[in-house]
This record gives sequence, C-alpha cells and structure tokens, in this order.
Amino acid sequence: MKLLRRARLRGPSVLLFVALFGTFAAWGRRASASPSPSSRLVYARGPGAESCPDEDEFRKEVAGRLGYDPFFPWAPRTVSVEIEVVDGRSRARVVIVDEKGFEQGSQTIGGATIASCTGLVRAAALAVSVSLDATAPPPPPPDPEPAHNDETTVTEPTAPAPVVVTPPRAEMLPVPPPRHAKRRAKLSLAPQVWLGYGQWPVVTAGVGVAVDLRYGFLGIAVEGRWDAPSTIDLVLGEQAELQRATGALVPCVHVSVLAFCAVGSFGETWSQGVNVLDPTSASAFYAAFGGRVGLDVPLGGRFRWQLVADVEGIATPMHLFVGSEQLHSGPVAASFGTSLSMAIF
Repeated sequence: MKLLRRARLRGPSVLLFVALFGTFAAWGRRASASPSPSSRLVYARGPGAESCPDEDEFRKEVAGRLGYDPFFPWAPRTVSVEIEVVDGRSRARVVIVDEKGFEQGSQTIGGATIASCTGLVRAAALAVSVSLDATAPPPPPPDPEPAHNDETTVTEPTAPAPVVVTPPRAEMLPVPPPRHAKRRAKLSLAPQVWLGYGQWPVVTAGVGVAVDLRYGFLGIAVEGRWDAPSTIDLVLGEQAELQRATGALVPCVHVSVLAFCAVGSFGETWSQGVNVLDPTSASAFYAAFGGRVGLDVPLGGRFRWQLVADVEGIATPMHLFVGSEQLHSGPVAASFGTSLSMAIF
C-alpha cells in the first residue's frame, strides 16, 4: 500500500493555509487527549494508624505517578483505601467500585510494621495508579515537522494502533469477581450543648450526650438531655424556677452531610416558686414529638461536627400556679444543638 503521496504546492497563500490547518489540528488533538479526574477517593485510617500519611499525602503520591490528580468528589467511580493495624502490623485494603455500586476489584497490601507505614501507603498509591492508568487514553501522536520549503509532504491518516493494557505488577493480588461493596455498622459518642425555647416564655440552656449507631445512610441515636434551671419573672417580684430532664429516640436518614430525623422525647419537668409566701415545688411528665434537620461535617479521623435544629409538638401541656400568677406551657418547642462526635468503632 502506498502510504505517502507528494503534492507540489506553490504560492505563499497555500503555504499559509497549510500552516494554519496544522496548528489547529495539533491543538485539537492535545485538548481531546488531556487527562481528567475519573474517580472519587474515600481514604480512611483505622484505630492505631493515625500516624500513617493522611489523604493529602496519598493524593500527591498518586498524582505524582500519573502526572495529574485523578480524583474528583462527584466522579461516578469510587476508589476506597483503608489503612488499618492488625496485631501490630499495618495493611492497606484498596477497593474500586463502579458507578452502579458494584465492586470491580480489590486487593490487600499488608505485613508492614507501623514504622514502615509510609512505604505501605506508597505501595497502595502505586496499586491505585496502575489500576487507573490501565483505562487512561493513549498519548497523542507527535506533531509533524513544519514544512520549510516549497515542497510539502502530506501523510494520509492511518488506523490507530491497538491499545495494549499492561497487567498489574506481580505483588498485586488477583481481582475477584464483582460483588456489592461491603458495609459495616459505626457507633459514635457525642457530648451536646443545647438552647431551647417555646415550652415556657424563657430561653433554656442545657447539656446532653448521644450514642449514635449508623449502617450506610440509615442511623438511630439515643440521647439524654438536662436543661439547667431557668427563672421566669412574674408580677409583684414573684418568680418561677423551672428545669427539665429528658431522653429521646432519634431515627435518621443521612444524605451526604445532611441529616433528616424524627424525634420522640420523654422526661420530667420540675418547678418551684421563688419570692412567694408559700414556696412549693412540683413536677409533671413531659412528652413531645417532632422532626430534626442537621448538618453533619467530617473533621478527619474519627471526629465529626454536628449542628441540629429540632421542632417538637408538646403532647403533655402543663399549667403552673405561682402565687397569684398562672402560666400555661406553649404547644410547640424549638431547640438548637451542637455536638462533637467521636467514633468508637
């Protein structure tokens, strides 16, 4: 087959046209072949592996090997890397999940001591870069040399060469058949700070603690809360002092950093008269039901910061008699809380 044919072109206008056409063609090939982020990175260090390199160091290792950063938060494919310590030795588990949630491959790199954790993370970065590089587009062909004389050689286009995928290194384990990515339950403990308003015409402040169990996007929390004594000023210098202790059951659905929950609260309210002729104290059962919207932000490692807002309808209205004054509880109570959550496992 004859691959080349020669055409003799004359005139400065023809040479200018050929030069401009070659410039735009080369620019188009470079733009279409430039790599782009293709995967979302989930990087975690388990208990005992806190001294291992963090996510930023891992991303730099992969980018240094590929020549670009392949990770993007909303990419369809997910690359999961988990560093954990078992019996004093660290190991890395690498899992690749496609856009449909199916596991496309996994491998475990292990046997390293804690002191050599940096080398383990580099080995995991090498495994990830080899897996991602296998699907990268081939490099563009070199640009033809510009013509420097009146005779210009025009090369006919040829069929592209087949792409040869290099198999992984010998130390990489074989990829098992695709299966669903594993999930595991997570338990965390969170001290809380609360502000409330609505049951009585006064702002209350309190503290609490929550134990939260999650599995995938579902979760359920058990909370305990105590509102410190607050004082309501009445007529003639009379006052009423109120405090409350409650427990709550909170089932939630978590979507990214947002949480949507139902709330059921049960407890006891105590009241006492102050500056009255016959000060007495009383208590009453408290029950309320409503909803919650929350912001749940990971801080790295095992810690998360949470900010929530509750609105509850009070199912047990209360009537308070202090001296010559009568108070009635409101129908709706609102609360705003913040907490720092720490994962137990």
